[in-house]
Amino acid sequence: MPKIRLTLYPGKELKEVIKNHQSEGKKYPIAASLFFEDNEEKSGFTFFDDVTFKADTKVGLTAWANLNKNQKEVLTIEIEDFNTWNSKQKELAAKKPKPVSNNIGASNTSFDTDGNVDDLDFLK
Repeated sequence: MPKIRLTLYPGKELKEVIKNHQSEGKKYPIAASLFFEDNEEKSGFTFFDDVTFKADTKVGLTAWANLNKNQKEVLTIEIEDFNTWNSKQKELAAKKPKPVSNNIGASNTSFDTDGNVDDLDFLK
């Protein structure tokens, strides 16, 4: 099986954790599957359903802070059909108050603290 990377853009709180992790020069993941040196059966992540993505399949990815059945903190990655995910994002954007601008023709584009265009306002 090939290694697959899923890139997600962090919300404001997780962005601070990532910045601190990187600035301290840490070279280990901030999250991973369970690993038990003496028990391979309990180690890793097991898919309980068949999962197949054809090349060029567009999906929506969302990360959630959750608790597992033992009340331990976990990061849950949700993968869903792009159209379903996109509809949810549009609903969230419609509920968000629109910024008021006194400048005619001014852009509603915002920038994060790094000066990058911030298209993920719902994550703040």
